[in-house]
Amino acid sequence: MNYLGHLALSPTSNDWQLGSLLGDHIKGYLTDDTERTLGKEIVAGIRLHRRLDAWTDQNKHFVDSAMRLTSQRYRFSKIFVDLFYDHYFSKNWAELHPEKLKDFSEAVYELIRANRHLLPVEARPRFDLMVEEDWLQKYADLDFLKITIERVEKRLSRTKDLSGIFQNFKTNYLAIERDFFAFFPKADGFAKQTVGELSSNTKK
Repeated sequence: MNYLGHLALSPTSNDWQLGSLLGDHIKGYLTDDTERTLGKEIVAGIRLHRRLDAWTDQNKHFVDSAMRLTSQRYRFSKIFVDLFYDHYFSKNWAELHPEKLKDFSEAVYELIRANRHLLPVEARPRFDLMVEEDWLQKYADLDFLKITIERVEKRLSRTKDLSGIFQNFKTNYLAIERDFFAFFPKADGFAKQTVGELSSNTKK
């Protein structure tokens, strides 16, 4: 999952949501010093993000989706499945989440603006662009998704090996969507269990 999926599966408090956003941008071990700097719940959100990523990489339905895109470059195709799953999340949001996507997205953007000082300096332009372009709602739009995929391809090395990813996605669109709907309830259950474990630790 990418940003939208992680945010949707995280508790709705500001600190947990902020930790979810930071999950890919805070590197290395999470220590007592990290908790003192960021706060226990933000660190719990980062831990949730990392555990969801590890669990997702082993999930059968996610692996099936990645293999539908390309079996030759599976390590890279997982990155694109994260984005494609956010597309299905955004497109089918009303079925999956009680809050309106517009309201949810605007709350996330306000959170980013209010806590920009906590974001790693190198990540700030990315989050600024997210807010400016309204990524969370626009993931549902295939034209915007194609632009996003092209940006990712430019960042990755050996992009020639990844040619045809978006076309393979469109060809397998319904099959990958079925993978997503099989994946989501399991991811939701894992997230709830993990949040319970991490919440008990934050109270110690």
